[in-house]
Amino acid sequence: MCGFIGGNLFADRSHALESLATIEHRGKDSTAVQCVAGDFWFGHNRLSIQDISDDAHQPMTVGDITIVYNGELWENTIDKYDALLRSKYDFSTTNSDTELLIYMYIEYGLEMFDRIDGMYSFALYDGSKEQIILGRDWVGRLPFYYIENYKKVAFASEYKALSETFYNNSVDIKIMPPSHYYIWDLYESRFIEKKQYYDIRKNICKSDTEEEVVKSEIFNRLFEAVQNELIADVKLCTILSGGIDSVIITYFLKMLIPDIKSYVVNVGRGKNKDDLYYAKMAAEWLDIELEEVRVSKTQINQKLSESIWASESKVWHQVSPAVAQLFLSKKISKDGYKVVFGGEGADEIFGSYGNIQKMYYKQDTNKEARINLINNLHKNNLIRTNKAMMFGGTVELRTPFLDKNFVEYGLSVVTIDAKHHSHDCYVDINWSNGGHMKYMLRKAFEDTGMPKELLWRKKETFQVGCHTDYLRDEKERIEKIYAHKFKLPYVPKKEITMKKSNILLRDKKDLNGIEKFLDYPVHILGAMEKFPPYISPDDIEILSTKFTKVGKTTLDRFPNLRLVITRGHGNDFVNQELCDKKDVKVVRLNPYIESCARWCVDKVDKGPVTIFGAFGTIGKRVVELLKSPTTGVCPLFCIGSEGLDDVMSWDLSHTVISCVSSSNENKYFFNKALFEKFINPVNFISISRQKTHNNNDLVDLLNDGNRFREIHIDTVDAHRRDELLKFNNFHYYEHTSWNYVEQNNDELFGKLKKVIDEHKRIHTD
Repeated sequence: MCGFIGGNLFADRSHALESLATIEHRGKDSTAVQCVAGDFWFGHNRLSIQDISDDAHQPMTVGDITIVYNGELWENTIDKYDALLRSKYDFSTTNSDTELLIYMYIEYGLEMFDRIDGMYSFALYDGSKEQIILGRDWVGRLPFYYIENYKKVAFASEYKALSETFYNNSVDIKIMPPSHYYIWDLYESRFIEKKQYYDIRKNICKSDTEEEVVKSEIFNRLFEAVQNELIADVKLCTILSGGIDSVIITYFLKMLIPDIKSYVVNVGRGKNKDDLYYAKMAAEWLDIELEEVRVSKTQINQKLSESIWASESKVWHQVSPAVAQLFLSKKISKDGYKVVFGGEGADEIFGSYGNIQKMYYKQDTNKEARINLINNLHKNNLIRTNKAMMFGGTVELRTPFLDKNFVEYGLSVVTIDAKHHSHDCYVDINWSNGGHMKYMLRKAFEDTGMPKELLWRKKETFQVGCHTDYLRDEKERIEKIYAHKFKLPYVPKKEITMKKSNILLRDKKDLNGIEKFLDYPVHILGAMEKFPPYISPDDIEILSTKFTKVGKTTLDRFPNLRLVITRGHGNDFVNQELCDKKDVKVVRLNPYIESCARWCVDKVDKGPVTIFGAFGTIGKRVVELLKSPTTGVCPLFCIGSEGLDDVMSWDLSHTVISCVSSSNENKYFFNKALFEKFINPVNFISISRQKTHNNNDLVDLLNDGNRFREIHIDTVDAHRRDELLKFNNFHYYEHTSWNYVEQNNDELFGKLKKVIDEHKRIHTD
């Protein structure tokens, strides 16, 4: 585990060193900065884990290749490639995975991303091509940020290394996405390629149906994952919170390292049956040493500012565990450990969040929600813990639950309550009444002798278990400290309530972090929130909304409304005619076109494909994606929503995609008469709104059994929905297409700000 910086935005060596100094906590065993080409700098702070000799320091150069690397290659990669490549090339180190990574690039080029397993982020300079390669592991276990600014680029292991160094430049700092590599060409001074090399959705294992098989697979695959991540030339320990996830990891480590030591943190005196209570129970069962790290609320208060800086977060439920983890990490480091194992990832794999369990009552949609949680780990819990553990004591966190092989299988495991569904399911027993989440994970370990009270402990968040959850009452203070630490504007909430604002942003879900883009106070309300009394309807000139309907009621309520910005792609929730009459301009940003289009295309299993609504915004993108050489789905029959094409081959189509708009003209567009025109059973995929489907006809056609191979519908109304869900080939997704592809909110915020700024400019002038 290390920290690095790089780029040609740095003015000189001292400037690069200044940036590197902000993340010195990520590695104190060596620090070095090197100019790799022209004005392009690499810098590295090392924490020595594998090959702790000076020979393995970075930046490391072999021939034309120089690398700065943060992470570890796992045992399976080293076993497969180390001896092979050492027999072919002249290695200068004994067992450095950094050097191995260089030779894997020399041997395999960019195909190395398909071959390496580990947690990593790195930057590699290829002098023969004059290119910089940026790479990140499939799930993003380690942080990675970058700036692209006027033919210049800079990157770093943490946000602060860029925000502190380039604050005066007002640059846009972005997150390097997991499962990607980027290529920066030094001649062209731009990224010439940004490629996703792995997609978890396409690699999920086929579900097993026998409970004993599932239990065995979970146990064995997780054990292999722990073994795979043991590689180190330093001492290892484990976090033991007493939750089922950390207990399982510690159980395996005890099998492999008999004298393994564990740590638990507790704030205050502790309460009955908190993390400390269960950690002691687990330690006694496993017969291992448990170190209790006791912290007072006074100590937490003293470290609050530091934890905000460490976690780079202003959200209380990220800061509150981070501050406890600072003390935990400091103690672990003081005891001579550099590597600690944790249970992160299990909650996401098995969907053990109440909203996931309750929101989705069909296996495929539940799975989609869990995939989204996995794909966003690099933005929240996982990265927060990594940063906190590194900042507190420079300790590397390993998370075997996020082993690729285990995740691919874990996502195939059904977690829906069988009482609510007739399908073959493995149950989170009666979750609605406070039962046990991660049911099959727990079942896999019920024969280990684990005390039942431990095995079936109710899930608690880390902050609840260690008692830092009281910091939810410090939300405003946390936000204020964050703004100060990261040099951002802060307007206290009390001040906002006293000011008049002419902008109302509705639907909070996709607006987190927008305040850094808008330099004027705005009102941000959730879709269901009531308007507070301090918002005067007469003051609202601009309304931005995702789902909120804009019709006569809204327009009458805000008499001075002049601009409506919609962030959804539907056309039915804004009364365009009435807006035109009242001289209210409507701007549609449509940020989710790509997400919805890719959702449709991914469901295509066979061509030819008929696309209804092919000439709309989403339909056009679906056609583009299907025409891509990599998709290979042809021919395509493209049809507008206005009617059917006479030359269409009803006997050829195997897949039907709906992108038609939800206008009154298209009500019940997809009915029995339409589907009976198709000679063969079809795979029906619909991104359209509810009113385009005739549910009565769909039930009849499904009962017929000869019309559909599969149905994938993103949204469907409640009428006869329960009947539709009984069919195994009917899949309902509850609008998961909106989040199917990871969205770059910065892009959305930029578009939103541009529209608002242009409106203000016109009407101010």
